[in-house]
Amino acid sequence: MEIKDQQKQTERNLLGFEDSGVVIHRVPNKSRWSVLFRLKDGTGRFVLDGVDIGELIKTGSIAPTVGLRELMDQEEFKAWDTDLVLDGPGYSDVLEPVVLARALEEVLANILERLIPEEEEPEQ
Repeated sequence: MEIKDQQKQTERNLLGFEDSGVVIHRVPNKSRWSVLFRLKDGTGRFVLDGVDIGELIKTGSIAPTVGLRELMDQEEFKAWDTDLVLDGPGYSDVLEPVVLARALEEVLANILERLIPEEEEPEQ
């Protein structure tokens, strides 16, 4: 199993996915998901495991939180398509929609920090 996981990770690295710094843990069944992302020139689309996040919100797979919507509407994302991947066991039947939404909020906040250049400190 470990070799297969390493092969999947290598594949995703070759496709340009990066670690978002967010890990979702589900204690009862000891499941764990790392959230990976890739930015491409685009039009502001957000995709999770190949499915548009807007569609996942419509179907109830992701809770429609205000925080998630506000982050998705940030100007800095408008020139990018954001591909997200949950690296781990199947999540759709295990994770609550609000848990997934909150995790994605954290992921998008982390990505946004990388997109916004740090302000230079004034010289003294």
